[in-house]
Amino acid sequence: MQATTAANSQKTKKSSVIWVDAKVMNTGAQYANVTPVSVVKGLAEGVLATIKEAHDGKFSSKPYVGTMANKGVSIALTPAWNNKIPAQLKAEINQLSRDIAAGRILALDPVA
Repeated sequence: MQATTAANSQKTKKSSVIWVDAKVMNTGAQYANVTPVSVVKGLAEGVLATIKEAHDGKFSSKPYVGTMANKGVSIALTPAWNNKIPAQLKAEINQLSRDIAAGRILALDPVA
């Protein structure tokens, strides 16, 4: 679906998109020109956490919830957009990311 949205954005030149799950450069590089940022699932972090729990004898069936604090979710700017996004805005995004990770700003409640 996001590829369809990105293709439409390229065609109309009226919008940009936010790529989700992985970095656009890894999974849809042809849409980088309309994708300033990707919201990335940190699958490697979740897998490593599960392996560590199993190794340490602490594995449970409790769902792993990826957050900014445990690097299960992150934001990645698309390199082609680096010079198009004002430094002040990038600084604000980085600060918001740190504040969310630290719990100073509450994002959505995790799935129970």
